Amino acid sequence: MRGDRPLLLKLTVNLTPFGTMIFIPAYWSFDARRDLNWRAITALHKARGVRKQGSKLGANQLAAREEAIRARDLWKQAAARKLKGEARISWVLKELNRDLRTDERQLRRILAKARDANWAVD
Repeated sequence: MRGDRPLLLKLTVNLTPFGTMIFIPAYWSFDARRDLNWRAITALHKARGVRKQGSKLGANQLAAREEAIRARDLWKQAAARKLKGEARISWVLKELNRDLRTDERQLRRILAKARDANWAVD
């Protein structure tokens, strides 16, 4: 209300802790394709707060992070030992307690995680 005069209701999109709430006024003849900017709503819906950190970080994510850091250190040690190719991959997998039949793409993904996140090595 503005003084004694009612204001016009408009379509609103609100982000809640459990989803996205879209309010459509009752007087509106609603057409979902024409009346909504779905790209903007999707962008709003995807903008979900800060990721968990510290003690709230899931145990699996924490284990994956530690494994990535360890794999990066082992990869550097293998380079220092002048191991190359299949010998290097096999040595790193053995040190990570992985089955030697593990595809090398998994090792590359683990190493890429550590490189992309740029985690500090203790």
